[in-house]
Parts: sequence; structure tokens; C-alpha cells
Amino acid sequence: MQVKRPVCLVCLCFLAALYLLELMIPPWRHAEEIANRVENGTQLTVEATLQKLEHKNFSTVLTLNDISLSAESYRLFQSKVHNETPPEFYGLLAYLKDPADAKKLRIGNRLLLSGSFAAFEEAYNEGNFNALHYYSMRRIDGKLKKAEILRVSESCRPLADLLFRLRERTEKVFSTYLDARNAGTLSALVLGDKTGLDEEVREDYQNAGISHILSLSGLHIATTGLLLFGFLRKRGLPGLASTLLSGGIIFLYSMLTGFSTSTVRALIMYLMGIAAQSLKRSYDLLSSASLSALLILLMNPGYLYDSGFLLSFAAVSGIGLLHPVLTDMWAVFAVRFGLSGLHNSENRLSGALRKTGETLLFSLSIQLATLPVTEYSFFQLPVYGIFLNLLVIPLLSGLLAAGFCLGFAGNIVMSTADENILHALPKWIAVASARIAHGILIFYDTLTDMTKKLGNQSLICGRPSQAQIALYLFLMAAAVLLHAVLEKEKKEADFMKTTTAAHRYRKRSVSLSRFLFMLFVAAVWILSYRREESLELHMLAVGQGDCTLIYGKNTPVILIDGGASDIRDTGRYRILPCLKAHGIGRIDYIFISHFDADHVNGLIELLENPDNGIDFERVVISGVVPRLSEEGNYPAFLEAVQKRRESGADISVFLMDAGEEIREGSMTIRCLGPDVREEDIWRNRDLNDNSLILHIEEISSGFSALFTGDMSQSVEEEQLEKLRNGKAACQVLSQPVTLLKTAHHGSKTGSSEAFLQKLHPKISTISCGIDNQYGHPHAETLQNLSAVAGNHIYITSACGEITVIVSKDRVVVRTWLAENQGSFSYPRGR
Repeated sequence: MQVKRPVCLVCLCFLAALYLLELMIPPWRHAEEIANRVENGTQLTVEATLQKLEHKNFSTVLTLNDISLSAESYRLFQSKVHNETPPEFYGLLAYLKDPADAKKLRIGNRLLLSGSFAAFEEAYNEGNFNALHYYSMRRIDGKLKKAEILRVSESCRPLADLLFRLRERTEKVFSTYLDARNAGTLSALVLGDKTGLDEEVREDYQNAGISHILSLSGLHIATTGLLLFGFLRKRGLPGLASTLLSGGIIFLYSMLTGFSTSTVRALIMYLMGIAAQSLKRSYDLLSSASLSALLILLMNPGYLYDSGFLLSFAAVSGIGLLHPVLTDMWAVFAVRFGLSGLHNSENRLSGALRKTGETLLFSLSIQLATLPVTEYSFFQLPVYGIFLNLLVIPLLSGLLAAGFCLGFAGNIVMSTADENILHALPKWIAVASARIAHGILIFYDTLTDMTKKLGNQSLICGRPSQAQIALYLFLMAAAVLLHAVLEKEKKEADFMKTTTAAHRYRKRSVSLSRFLFMLFVAAVWILSYRREESLELHMLAVGQGDCTLIYGKNTPVILIDGGASDIRDTGRYRILPCLKAHGIGRIDYIFISHFDADHVNGLIELLENPDNGIDFERVVISGVVPRLSEEGNYPAFLEAVQKRRESGADISVFLMDAGEEIREGSMTIRCLGPDVREEDIWRNRDLNDNSLILHIEEISSGFSALFTGDMSQSVEEEQLEKLRNGKAACQVLSQPVTLLKTAHHGSKTGSSEAFLQKLHPKISTISCGIDNQYGHPHAETLQNLSAVAGNHIYITSACGEITVIVSKDRVVVRTWLAENQGSFSYPRGR
């Protein structure tokens, strides 16, 4: 029996074995071991080789490998850890204390550096960026902060350094002939350097579904290589010489742009393709892709977990496996619905429509293949991307050509005198190329602006489970196998050349195409389905702050507070990705307990950006807020709301007072304080004691929760006094609560023993930052919480995101961080 694609089969077997090995020993285990053994802040002196140098907005970063500890650091480590051998570092990022030190460096230099060690941060919430995993996959174990260069060797890697200098000069050329926004975009496109990429451009391209052009990929390499190969062949160069020369240039270009996984994959496949063409051998896409994947993973197995690696090879798999299936299905349906004339017609309109359809099928095959990676990594799908790419991709060749011409001519201009004739012609070419690049980039911006105006740029789908991904891949594989069976029957029918065989094949192809269509629809539905429990509460780990997400089957989507005082851009990096990972694209109610920055600055961030994909319907604040002149963040909040309204959003702001309640679905939300209408005591309180106090109850399960903001023990005593006096608003406190959001991040100013014993919570959560300056949670608070019988305490700084899932017969608590992973069940009720 002859095996089809033996190279592909052998490579896949190796890849499967490698995957199983990586499951047992994940690539970040080594970095985790280092983080556990080397304390943050430890002063290290290391000798290392400079692999890469980057100039970022506020720092200069060196990528180091081939690292060894100095004798002094070695002895210091042993003295601290009882003569234990120090860990081996694969790689480090060094952030220079003085960026001017970088001027004397060359790629490949052997350096002696001293700096303060810091481990990379893990993800603390679902959907958050996991820096530890990301850098571990690239064999980088940590950072050296405020690094000082003590010695530089004269040895270097001349070719790598020359290409690095060329890259820096080319970036200066782009900045000279283009504005900062377009120069940053062109640098990302042509040079693979995203340090100067405008953040608005990045978000606009991602939301529009064209962000793939910002990453050097197979499309760039193939376009560049084929243009070069064709140019050399037209100039009469023999096939082998054209292959070697174009391959060598593309190799240098890949080296110039940093050898990303998609670039290396495309380079290997390109070299195999042009080699096959020159040697007059057949080229198989899937075998080539399998071999390139194997070679990349043998160099670094950690890329098995890298989304860039997975997207790159999934796209190739879509082209090689799914595109033939979709093409044959379209051909069958075209005949079935009387469109075969359009399919076979030679007139221009039919040809254009046919070409558009073919491009859509090509794009759709890639979308289907990359869908699991896209949903798992980015939690959203661009609505207009498949159509925008019909306009974007054809212009990409022109944009790349303009970028290359601008870089080449601009470098010549920078190296020649103004009077020289070699200066005038290159300058004219550079100016013309810059105008072409500018025009195409402006057109791209126009397209992204159009999608903004249309609205609903992205469909937020959330993160699928591994079981969903496995089932989706199984159904895709089944579709490919069924298509292979149909292809075999077609060959048999063509061989037999009888009317009966042809009729049997046509009938079977129609029924099988229908089944394949339903199979694709079912697979996409299975991957995108998100099961909702009766009620879910997610206490997000936002640092030294507060944020709680609540949603369920028959309940509104609620966000209570959202901010932090020790984490920059809390809304963007902690809250927004978590919302999208949970599939939340609409918030029905935002409740803001009070306007301290650590409760509201993340929400203001989200409101200020109308293009982040999240719709907000209502914001509820205490009636005290508009009456207090010292509410410093309140005006900023109003400005953010107004900005949302100007973008077309219909968002309302409501005031809530003690005794008022909201009933929606199976949920009741009651306000216990402050009482603005009947009391004046709020006038003499600070912001913390005027926090909105909320009692939430899910009727069908009997689950209840109390959210206390930053209130102090004096307010707790007032609540107990009102309960004793029969105050209607506080009567819910006569019954125990299932969950208590502990006041003021676990400060000893709140959570009195009497109040906690009255509430008798089964679950108490504390939201605070790691090693925060306030010492939260305080020992007194933990002691009072522990004194409540049956109470279980969870702290975000130790647990990460805390998830409470309420079903009909139990409450389950799960924590995000692995060291606190587990679930605990409690029967509902007392």
C-alpha cells in the first residue's frame, strides 16, 4: 500500500510525540522554578550575549542569551539558599538604567551587566495577558531592571549587527518621509518592528479584521520572494541562480525582521517551493508546512503554545485541507441552483464575480481553520474582516513594494551629498514611494473608519473550552475525510465513463455537500456556544482595587466598581480582556460604590473608548455623589459618559438611595445605604463611608451577596442599629448572606466582629494588591472573618480571579491561579 504524503505523515507523528512531551513538561516550568527560587529585587551580575536591542517609548531593552552568573552573584545566591546551586538562565530582558549606554553596543557583544531581577507576571484573570508564559515560550526567564553595563567585549556578530543598523536607518527614513502614525505602521509592515506602532492603529486594524497585515507573515514573505524571483527570471537569470539569489535575499530579509515563527515558516516553505520549481519537482503544500513546523519546534518546542505559531500553521492547513472542500461544495451548489453559467462564463462581469467568490472561499477556509485559535486567544471575531480583506490584500503588494523602494532610496539619500546626482534620483523615488505608501495607508484608515461608523465591528464570543476545540477539530477532520471519499468516487466515475456512474456521483455529491454544509455550521455553533449557569460572580484581581462581574441565565449583566491604584491601565489590561473572555459584550448595569480612583478609574477607561466592543446601558451611583464637591473623579466620569453618548451610545446614569431596589429577571438588587432623603449624616462622612451598599439576591437559588464598598465599622454599626429599629431597607440583614465582599480591601477599619457574626457569610472575598503599601488585608480583619463558623476566605492577591458559580443545589468556588485551584461546594441556605 502506497502512503500518500509520507513526509507529512512522519512529521505529524513527530509533532504528536512532541506535543505529549510538552504537556508533561510545559515550557514555562523552568521560568516558574526561577521565579520561586530567585526573589524579586535580588541584585544579579551576569555575563551574557546581546541578541537583540529595542528602543521603546520610555526604555531601552536588551534581549540576552547564553547567560552565566558572575562569581560574586553565584556565591551570594549560595549563601542565601544554603549552598544550593543557582538556577540556569536561558534568557533575560535587561532594561537599561541609562539608555545612552546602548550607543556603544553591537549585536553579539559579550556583556557584563548588573541589575535587579524581576520575574514576569502571570495572568491573574481569565483572558489577561500571561507574560510569564509568553516569554517562557521564547526562552526568556525574567527581567533585569535598572541594568548597568559594566563591561563590553569587542566580539560581535557582524552580519546581525549590520542588519540591525540597516533596520534602524530604515526606520529613520520612514520617519523622515512619513508622519509618525504612518511611519510606525510601515515599520511594522516592512520591518516587523511594532515599537513605533500607534496604539489606535493597532486597535482599529484588529477590530476591522485586518491586523494580520501588521505581522510579518507568509503573505509578506511569499509576496516579497515571488516578486524578487520573477524579477530575476525576467532579467534572464537561470532558474538555479534565481533560486539561490532570491532565497539568500529572503533569508537576510527574514533575519532583518527578527525571525518570527510565521516568518521562519514562510521562509522554509518559500525555499522549498522555489527549489522544487527550479528542480522541476512537484511541490506539496501540506508536506512543506509539516516539515517547517517540525524544524521550528525542534529549535524551540515551546512554540507549540504560541498563538502566532498556531495561527500561521492553521492558516496553511485551511488552504491545503479546507479550501478544496469549500471549492467543490460551491461548484456542486452552483450547478444545483442554476449558477453554473456564472461559474463557466467568460465575460468580464462573470469573471469578476467568479474571482470575488474564489477569494471569499479562500478567505473563508483560512477563517474556519484559524477559528479555534482566534476564539481562544482573542475572544472575538471581526464581522467585516472577510470582506475588507478583498480590498486590503490586493493593495498589500503595492504597499510592500512602496515600502521597500522608500527604504532603499531613502538609505541612499541619507548616504549621499545634496549636490550629487546620485542624491536627486533616489530622493525623487523616495518621495514618490512615500506618497504611494501614504495613499494606501490612508485608504486602509478610511476602511477602518467606515467599520466604526457601521458599528458592531467585532462579535465577542468568549473563550471556548478545550473539549469544544477538540470536537470542532474532529468535525473539521471528518469533513476533510468525507471530501476525500467523494474525490475517490469522482475519480472512479471518470475512469468508468458511464452515464450510470456519473449520475450516481452527481447525486451523491449533492447529498454529501449538503451534509458537509451542515457539518461546518454545527462545528462553528459548537465552538461558539457558551453555557450559562443560573448565576456567576467573578471577583476580578485588578490589584489594589475592586471589580466584580455578575451574570447568569435569567439575570442582567452587572459590573460593580472597576479600578486599581497600583496597576496602570486597569480597564484596558485587566477588566476588558476578562469581560471578552467571558463572552460579555454588553453591560446592563454598572454600579459605582464611590469615586475613589481604585474603584472607578478602570471604568472611566472603558467608557472613554467607544470602540472597545463593550456596550454599556446604565450606570447607577449613590445619590450622595452629585451633592459632594470633593468627588474628584466624578467630573471625569461624566466626561467619559458624554463621550460615549456622542459616539451614538444610549447610556443612562441613575441615582440610587437606601430603600430603593431593582428587580430584573430572577435578581433583586437592594440599596441599603447611604440614605440621602431621610438623613444628613452623609454630609459629615468621607468618601469611603458614603459607599453604595448593595444587597443582591438570586430568587430561584436563594443565593445572596452583600457589597460594602469601603465602608468602615461606624457604618456597619449604623446598619445594625437600623436593623434593630426595624428600618425596612436593612431587614435583609436579618438573614445570613451567602457571600460577603469584604469592606475596604480587608482593612481593619471595617469588618467588625459583631457585623460579621450577624451576616454569617459562607464565602468572604477580599480584593487587594500583591504586597500593597497598606498591608491589606489586615490581621484583625482576617481574625474576625475566621471567627465566623463555616466561613471560607478568598483573597484576590493570592487566588487571582475568584469565581462563584451558583446552580440549583450548590455553590461552587474556583480560583484562577494554579496553586489555589479547586472547587468547593456548599449546600444553599443555612
